[in-house]
Amino acid sequence: MKKGQGLPLTTIVIAILVLVVLVVLVAIFTGQIGRTDQNLQQQGNVELISMRLEYGKCRPTPSAEQSFMSEHNTAASEQLKADAKTRFLRAINECNVNTAQDQCVANGCIWKG
Repeated sequence: MKKGQGLPLTTIVIAILVLVVLVVLVAIFTGQIGRTDQNLQQQGNVELISMRLEYGKCRPTPSAEQSFMSEHNTAASEQLKADAKTRFLRAINECNVNTAQDQCVANGCIWKG
């Protein structure tokens, strides 16, 4: 009787490892790894959208929103993100107390009545 011819176990393990490395390299070079930055920016956008629900007729300027987004997206810790959110909520509240258009604009906010 002849023994069956087959691949040794070590050859199969090496082939699997080579395939895993190949998949990782393909992911890196096709930009799949770079999507993490986009996901972080989308999280900042979700935060901004949820805070816009607090807006009244008098609201922060687009530049204030952009400053918040920049601070939030570059924050190195969750605490710094929370601090950025607190500052922006304070700006929203400062605008919300203005009930007249001229008062709103005088305080550096914009009127969307």
